[in-house]
Amino acid sequence: MLLSLRMQNIALIDDARLDLEHGLNILTGETGAGKSILMDGINLALGSRAQKEILRPDGSSRVDLLFVEEDQKILDRLAELGIQADQGEILMTRQFSLSPAQQIRSLCRINGQMVTAAQMKEAARLLIDIHGQHEHQSLLDVRRHREILDRFDERILKAQQAYSVLFESYTALGKELAAYEKDEQDKERLLSLMQYERDEIEQAAVQEGEEEELKSRRRRLYNSERMRESVSEAVMLLNENMSGPTATDLLGQAVAALQGIASLDEQLTPILDSLREAGGILDDLGYQLNEYLERLDMDPAELNEVENRLDVIRRVTAKYGQTPEKIQAYYEDLLDRIDKLEHIQQTKEKLRAEKDAVEKKLKAAAEKLHTYRAEAAEEVGREVTEILRTLQFKDPHFVIELKPSETYRTYGTDEVEFRIRTNVGDSVKPLHMIASGGEMSRIMLAIKTVLARRDEIPTLIFDEIDTGISGRTAQSVAERMCQIAQYHQVLCVTHLPQIAAMADQHFAIEKTVTDGHTHTKVTPLDREGMIEELARLTSGVTVTDAVRSNARELKEQAELRKRQIAEEALG
Repeated sequence: MLLSLRMQNIALIDDARLDLEHGLNILTGETGAGKSILMDGINLALGSRAQKEILRPDGSSRVDLLFVEEDQKILDRLAELGIQADQGEILMTRQFSLSPAQQIRSLCRINGQMVTAAQMKEAARLLIDIHGQHEHQSLLDVRRHREILDRFDERILKAQQAYSVLFESYTALGKELAAYEKDEQDKERLLSLMQYERDEIEQAAVQEGEEEELKSRRRRLYNSERMRESVSEAVMLLNENMSGPTATDLLGQAVAALQGIASLDEQLTPILDSLREAGGILDDLGYQLNEYLERLDMDPAELNEVENRLDVIRRVTAKYGQTPEKIQAYYEDLLDRIDKLEHIQQTKEKLRAEKDAVEKKLKAAAEKLHTYRAEAAEEVGREVTEILRTLQFKDPHFVIELKPSETYRTYGTDEVEFRIRTNVGDSVKPLHMIASGGEMSRIMLAIKTVLARRDEIPTLIFDEIDTGISGRTAQSVAERMCQIAQYHQVLCVTHLPQIAAMADQHFAIEKTVTDGHTHTKVTPLDREGMIEELARLTSGVTVTDAVRSNARELKEQAELRKRQIAEEALG
């Protein structure tokens, strides 16, 4: 749900913060007080285009929306968008600045990570839905109608999952068969190419660790002359120096010097033994170095052989994989493709049989899916129509139209569209053709009431939903919103006391003048503050004791009705 909204330096708002709760959150205020600015701010945070008239030129305009979400499905879908929610918190931030040429620049962040406005909108679709004369009207998007209907019936979701598995198999088989149809036209060329690649891999026979070993051999061969000089010098210093004593000679002289006195002090005995042992080690090292020197002769043919082998390995790894394991995997797949291409007619016949068998199951799954959708569409249409009758529609008729096709798609073979008639004599039309914003808001309220238990979007905002209604219709709208608030967080901007009385939390929006400047102020109300605001909504300018008494009674009646609605939701 939406935990808090903060706006800074947007239009008349210097700094306003709303800490929201689950249930029904109401915003009221006089015309022009700034209710629309709050809605504009939310839309800005969700990625909508900003108007420079509401931004401050110093670059300090900013909107923050903090959500907390526990639904793992929503968190998983956010993760698919690259958004990680620590402790379920999602902070959406949008900051604005104006260039010297009055061009708007904006910076979007989600949990501190830079994102585009489009990414912000995509994430917002999972968290919040705004109903009113604004951009975020998901029910006007025909592409969303099927998704909304499918959430109504658990059978549809299960049938959809079964269908999706078959559709993936059917699609994969179709693509593979199409590829072999194309390959058959160029069979000889493809076979020749594949066989060449097979032979090249077999002849190369690249072994694990071979390249590293060859590079080490090449390094020794390239540096053999330098190595010979250094090893020869070491041999000379040990035991073959013709111009002076060697290390072995000097060590022998040291042994001779100590032999005569070792018997005089027993502490010299282990030292003398170590010197004699060192002499043996030097003799052995000299022998090893001489052997190494004899093997060190550089063979140009060997160097050429190593270089050629490295060239083969580089060529094969560049074409078929960077490691012997990857080359082997490519080779095994290549053998399989060669076999299928050599027996292409049998392969195609087998694929056709598999595809036909899957299509038979897919058709049955699509028909089952269509049946469940048709049943749900009839039920939703009937329930929405009944609710619309209580919302000041004289002769409403809400229909969910299914248009089956022979084409299999990821979601089945049904195109779903919401259609409606709102007045006597009208024909049923697509929902998006309804012109009146007030009508559209009430239609969406009716749909949301029916789907409230199943709709995954946690936060719903209703703006201008009370346009053109009053009396009994207003009371019905208020009760419908209260019903939705049992399952969702609802934020509603209203001017009707019947709706405002149902508030779980109530904010008053008003204009104030300080130091000659006009500001918009947002104040959370306690229960007495709510009653005072209801009195203002009821009477207008003059609030008398009688009006306050009526407002108190209205609040008490609303609280009673809310308890009844809550009990109905539980029962």
